[in-house]
Amino acid sequence: MKLKHILCAALAALMLAGSLPVSAATDPYWAAQAEYKAAISSGDYNRIIKAGKAIEAIYPNLANKTELDRVMTPILAVAESYASLGQFRNAAVYYQKYLKITKLYEPYGITVAKGTINSILNMIEHDTVKPTVYAKTADTSNIPYYGARNEPVAGTYTGMCDSYDASRDSAYLLYVLFGPEEISKYDWAVPKDDPDLILTLAWNVPNETLSDLEEVASGVHDAYIKRNLEYLNGLNCRVMIRFGAEVNCWASMPSTQAAYDKDGAKFADTFKKAFRRVADIVHQECPGAAMVFSPNEISGWYFDHTDFYPGDEYVDWVGMSTYGNAKAAEGILSSFNDAYNCVGYYENQLTRIKSIVETYGDRKPIIISECGFCYRSESDWLQNEPHAIEAMRFFLTYLTMVYPQVKTVNYFNTNFKNPSTGKVNYYALFPGRTNETVGRVVSTELANLYTVLMDNNPAVQYSLGSGNYCGYTELGNIDESLDSLDMSVYAWYPTSSPVNVEYALDTVSKLRTASYPYSYSIGTDTVSVGTHLVSVSVKCLAESEKYVYTLKRGNDGVITVKNADLDKVKDVKKTDWFYDYVAYCMSTGLLNGVGGGRFEPETKLNRAMFVTILGRMAGVDASKYTNSPFSDVPAGQWYTPYVAWAKETGVVNGVSATKFDPEGLVTREQICAMIIRYADAGGIVLPETAGGNKFADDSIISDWAKGSVYRAQAAGIVNGKEKNRFDPLASATRAEGATIFMRLVLMLQDLA
Repeated sequence: MKLKHILCAALAALMLAGSLPVSAATDPYWAAQAEYKAAISSGDYNRIIKAGKAIEAIYPNLANKTELDRVMTPILAVAESYASLGQFRNAAVYYQKYLKITKLYEPYGITVAKGTINSILNMIEHDTVKPTVYAKTADTSNIPYYGARNEPVAGTYTGMCDSYDASRDSAYLLYVLFGPEEISKYDWAVPKDDPDLILTLAWNVPNETLSDLEEVASGVHDAYIKRNLEYLNGLNCRVMIRFGAEVNCWASMPSTQAAYDKDGAKFADTFKKAFRRVADIVHQECPGAAMVFSPNEISGWYFDHTDFYPGDEYVDWVGMSTYGNAKAAEGILSSFNDAYNCVGYYENQLTRIKSIVETYGDRKPIIISECGFCYRSESDWLQNEPHAIEAMRFFLTYLTMVYPQVKTVNYFNTNFKNPSTGKVNYYALFPGRTNETVGRVVSTELANLYTVLMDNNPAVQYSLGSGNYCGYTELGNIDESLDSLDMSVYAWYPTSSPVNVEYALDTVSKLRTASYPYSYSIGTDTVSVGTHLVSVSVKCLAESEKYVYTLKRGNDGVITVKNADLDKVKDVKKTDWFYDYVAYCMSTGLLNGVGGGRFEPETKLNRAMFVTILGRMAGVDASKYTNSPFSDVPAGQWYTPYVAWAKETGVVNGVSATKFDPEGLVTREQICAMIIRYADAGGIVLPETAGGNKFADDSIISDWAKGSVYRAQAAGIVNGKEKNRFDPLASATRAEGATIFMRLVLMLQDLA
């Protein structure tokens, strides 16, 4: 993959020409720059990273424009090199540094594609480094609901333009030119007698000019608006009014810096005034209709969708147009054009819509006002059918999983002729309902895929009142009665390399897959009542992530899943062999940290710690044990009631008749003895399915402990070490203790 820097010529010239008032003989920059240039020529990404960082280190505090010139290109090269190596976390760090520098450049008048850099950061920091695990849910409390006009409590309604099937569509998209056309002109097309229908009226401004907006804002069209609202009031369906769509990329907007400085703010303000006037009339004259603010998912160069937002009081829903048309412009990781348009290595339509959903989705329901996947085009740069199929599959698989705020999806079921070129882009999936569109070109394969994706999407509602809602929520939110726990992972990286996902239940691998949405289902009747551990590992190139959850199944069939990641524990890494065991024990309260964000996995367990954990596992009521049975166990200590319980039940005998030795380190053979006594005292019949081999160091296992050691081995509670050694007198660490207790708890749950 060739490394290519997309920077303006002026910026490159500034870098090469810049100098400080220090001779080349004493300025360390020149030697570092020579190595950097050699590294770039070599194409060795690791060398480029090292050389770029060397230049960065010379200027820890950028003091002037010359220093900015010198570090800007190397920092970008470091970011691109990390991305090329698949080290996306490190790439994100350096893209962030580059973004900071571009902001410093603005006062000097150098134009930098801030939106492009933000797009790269958005993908790497949020979509790639942090995959998300989701689960199907029927609990509507997990789904955002804002009480907006025509907003369903839960469920996503789907439909399209130019075709309507009452048996499966719950939405219909109708285009009407604001001003020249009356809505009643399309009376034949509107499924007006369907109370389960959401009709989205795309009330488009014909010429999309500032003067058009000024007319609306001034009231010129008020009578026209009211007359058409009377027609809408007569319909027996729900209405969404999308006025002035895609305003953030209208062709008439200021397209140069000078034009923007002159009219940019006026253009945006006039649109807001026009939208507000329409909204005020709609809310007064047609109270059943909802107003939709619907920009394009990617704005023009000098604008952002937020520049045009009319305000929460005028907007009921926020929508967007989103089309996955363009192929990669350059097909390289360093292409800002590809990143900005989310094509090539950056192709991900969820990233394209992310900014709009996350800007407004905390308070407004979201509608995909129109979307489409071009499967045939008379222009060279648009998609072919295989490309369209894969783009649709990814987008519609993940859309409602990742963004439950999306409550309606409208597909652009028609073929579009570009008026400026006369060339046609083909989107139509199904034949239209008029003679004009019968026999037109449609994509049967894409249509079949659309149907399958809609039928298999648990959030899709074909009837507003069906009441069979099931959608998605993050796995850690699950707390409901389920027959199965159905999980999926959203993971995406800017690479053609595969993403591999592995699921494990109670540390036992259950599924490895490289096919999105990386789904795995656990039948709840296959897990015992109690608490289990689910871990999900995601890997792609040099990146890896692990998510760990506790899954609790109650006697009533309720499944509760909680995040068990040890985010605040600094000394236990996700790559440690004992991570899952420690996560389980800390989540269930069997073991706690020692304070200061530490668990101290290598610290040795003493006898007081071990007995306390065993007592917690047994659910001991500490208030019932106030007297100490041993002279070296003072009353009032955190472990005293548990030692008293263990003595009373025969779990421990003490090191003598009067002493327990609470600070003494517990050995591996003592652990086995106490566990077996605990089981015997509770009448627990341990399984004998593991072990069977005599340990190589059997001769040094104490006679009093030997029977317990082999019973614990047979039950699968303890294992040997290397070369089949048990190492009976070795002290156990807190990590080893966590492992033993998790295994013991899971075994006892299965026996219950």
